[in-house]
Amino acid sequence: MPEFKLDLRDMRFILKEQVGIESIASAERHGALTWSDLDLVLVEGERVAREVIHPLQEGSDRIGAKLVDGQVVLAPGYDKAFRQFTSQGWNAASVTPELGGQGLPHTMAAALADMFIGACPSFYFIPGLAHAAARVIEMVGTPTQRATYCKKMYMGTWGGTMCLTEAQAGTAVGDLRTVAERTDREGTYRI
Repeated sequence: MPEFKLDLRDMRFILKEQVGIESIASAERHGALTWSDLDLVLVEGERVAREVIHPLQEGSDRIGAKLVDGQVVLAPGYDKAFRQFTSQGWNAASVTPELGGQGLPHTMAAALADMFIGACPSFYFIPGLAHAAARVIEMVGTPTQRATYCKKMYMGTWGGTMCLTEAQAGTAVGDLRTVAERTDREGTYRI
């Protein structure tokens, strides 16, 4: 199995000395978090990355995801790791508490994401894409859409994805021809 290496000392230096995370975290939105608080999050994040996420890496490489009878079946352990990851709030680290998050600075969430991606990139796509989709809804959705989707997506009850390809376009996003047209039913579109 590949090794998981993370230099917490280096990460601490970048966050504390270069980024100045303490001044960001002491802002009102973050509830006056101290460096000690943030360091505890880093240590626990590293433990989750090492003990929960990284063990999935070998199965991800050897087994991967499969389509079985129209259902996607992931490598063993993904479901348990996903439930643990989302129930502990790791996918919502920088999300406001009103939407189920921890309210940490975005910079801190980026450092955590770096840990989780390094532990097993294919695992992190699952909660990461749901987080990204929820963030789009949070930023540009209607209040009803935010109330309906965001918390459930951040907390792992519902998923999310990104679909950026079409048969004739591949990954050339500029060649896409798909459009979304509003329907008579509020908040719905015909693709």
